[in-house]
Order: sequence, then structure tokens, then C-alpha cells
Amino acid sequence: MWTPDELGGAECLGALVDGTSLELCRSELLNPTIDMTGDGVFDSGRMVESDTVFLATDRTGDGFADTVTRIGPDGTYEVWQVSESAASGSAQWRLDDGGLLA
Repeated sequence: MWTPDELGGAECLGALVDGTSLELCRSELLNPTIDMTGDGVFDSGRMVESDTVFLATDRTGDGFADTVTRIGPDGTYEVWQVSESAASGSAQWRLDDGGLLA
């Protein structure tokens, strides 16, 4: 189950792979409910799909997620960031961090 009231177009987040084009997976924060940056502005939304939690954050203020954290049922996590490809100049999702939560 995912929460469409917080994120739009988020169905693709579970299938992110390194280099996924931003055009293929662009999640809009429709009703953010979390302030991840501590500045008093709600900039993040969550989605639960099966037994995986996704936290999407808009760090640029354009209304779209540019950081996604995926937390699995076994405590593993992945942090995905939108970055510009040096070769093509296009925006892509890149795996930035990952591991096991203690």
C-alpha cells in the first residue's frame, strides 16, 4: 500500500536502478508531511509499499523528490540522489549510500 496523498508518480521508486533517467521516474510531493531539513518547511513524504518504506525529499524546492531513501524489512537501506550525468548532461537517479541499519 502506498499513500497517494503524499506522493504522486511514486510507483516507480521500488524499481530504481543506478542511472535511471529522471524522465522515467519523477515523484511529486503532493502533500509533504515531514520536515527533513529542520527549517520548518514540510519537504518530505513517505510511502509504504508491501513491507518497504520509502521517504522522498525535495531538497531543491521544486515540488519533486530529488532524494529517496528506501528501507527494507530486513533493515537494509539505500539512499538515491538525483544527479546530472557528466557524459549526457541529463538528470539521473544515482545510488548514493546504502547499508544495514543498526
